[in-house]
Amino acid sequence: RVLNKEVLIYKNVYSSWPQTVQALSYALTQANQYQNIDVVDSFSIIEIAKSLGFETYWLSNQRKFGMYETPITVIASTADHEIWTNGSSKMEGVFYDYELVKRFRQIKTDKKTLVIVHLMGSHQKYDRRVPNKYKTFKSGDSVIDSYDDTLLYTDYVVDSIYSEAKKNQNFRAMLYFSDHGEDPYLMGGHDPENVTEDMLHVPMVVYLSESYTKLVPEKAMKFKDRQNDYFSNDLVFNLMISMLGIEGVPGFENKLDLLAEEYDINADSLKVMYGKNTLKSINAKK
Repeated sequence: RVLNKEVLIYKNVYSSWPQTVQALSYALTQANQYQNIDVVDSFSIIEIAKSLGFETYWLSNQRKFGMYETPITVIASTADHEIWTNGSSKMEGVFYDYELVKRFRQIKTDKKTLVIVHLMGSHQKYDRRVPNKYKTFKSGDSVIDSYDDTLLYTDYVVDSIYSEAKKNQNFRAMLYFSDHGEDPYLMGGHDPENVTEDMLHVPMVVYLSESYTKLVPEKAMKFKDRQNDYFSNDLVFNLMISMLGIEGVPGFENKLDLLAEEYDINADSLKVMYGKNTLKSINAKK
């Protein structure tokens, strides 16, 4: 697929923590590594959007109930509509991620709408994340081949969601990011006790519609100008607040907003591991 001018790729994005619950607890709420705000005292992006008249959806192919899931389930429970495709207590689930495209297709609304889609993505065991017909890579390294298959399949799923969203004449923008990275050869793939840059370096992609660019051209330009800036995904909350044009959120600081002139996160100041490390210190372990 040839990238077009609507698609912006950010290459210097890092996770605040190499595990799903911790990373998303920060990404979806006011809590972050740069301010003294606890998750339990934080508003979520869903709560903020609802208070301003957005209809909110949570679609997930991960499990709702489990020993690690409670914080994310609490955040999701504030949405107007919750859709969980994995009703079991097992990580494996029933459906591949494309099931969420089918569920997304069923959303019919003329209101201002915020939809959060949580994929299973590239969690181990990789060979179970992809239908057989999408198993493509044949290098001879079964671990890497299976992992690469999940990446290709995720690209397909995200592109399919984007294609469905574009069918709605009111579509404005879409943000995709990973909660954490992987070391495919490591048991579990993302152990915080043996953290590496691969577990923290994550993709982020922004899709801007023509209507969004026309409505807020200055923000669209900032999105384009900041593609090489450093960013940690605990600041996704701040980015979405700015992206949605929401103002007056308590504790909001422009220096943590990727779209603000005052944004000042760089390679030296970017934090990881819930603020206990810097990117520089993680790289020094190599």
